[in-house]
Amino acid sequence: MILLSYIGILWSWSRTYAVYHGISRTGRLFQLLGYSFLVVAGLLLCSYIGDPQMLALTDVPTASAESVSISLAISMLLLFVGHDLIAPGVQKPNLSPETALKTQPGTTD
Repeated sequence: MILLSYIGILWSWSRTYAVYHGISRTGRLFQLLGYSFLVVAGLLLCSYIGDPQMLALTDVPTASAESVSISLAISMLLLFVGHDLIAPGVQKPNLSPETALKTQPGTTD
């Protein structure tokens, strides 16, 4: 399930990457790296929590809790940096209390 979700993220990322330009494109690359580290952390977590007595896992060393924590920390940092680099290119709506009560153009009450 983790790998299928990652493949879906890659598919979506590859379709929308060409739309971004400049620093936003760099932000998208950071996001992809963040998602990649998140997948690695998920797979390490599966091997950490999984049953070490399984025949297929007898020769595989068990992941440490530190490696899972470091992978999660790096992924969250990269996702934050990626979102922060993309944010200047995105127009943020005005969410003041006065405008929140007004109806939007094209809508009816």
